[in-house]
Amino acid sequence: MMNARLAVSTFVAMELAACVSQGPPEAGASPARLILDPLVTRRNAAAGVLSIRRDATTIGEECRHRIFLDGNPVADLRPNEVVIIYVRPGQHLLRAEQTGWSCHGGNEIAATSERGKWSTFTTAAPKSNGALLTATVE
Repeated sequence: MMNARLAVSTFVAMELAACVSQGPPEAGASPARLILDPLVTRRNAAAGVLSIRRDATTIGEECRHRIFLDGNPVADLRPNEVVIIYVRPGQHLLRAEQTGWSCHGGNEIAATSERGKWSTFTTAAPKSNGALLTATVE
């Protein structure tokens, strides 16, 4: 009986530790509904984590923000959506670009990925400039 209790409590502790180590919570954000590359959104303990969240203040805007990693499309974000990308450690290039009927423009920034470390980014839509991707201060 004692061994079963120990096993159960150890399992619960491991599960709680996994929840804590997943990284910063994206308070109030919804997961991206349109994932274009599901392979990079699967958890990977050997990878670094890039979290890109679209600003919620652009609600009502019809343009989606397409997120690219090293030139490959990963996800389309609507307001207040987030995509979590697991990538090999090293230098990468992130790009956010507006997509849609009358949408245009975007920018790209360098991102460094470190194993087990979260890096967070935000994309917004300033007037007539397209999607603007920025690193979030940690």
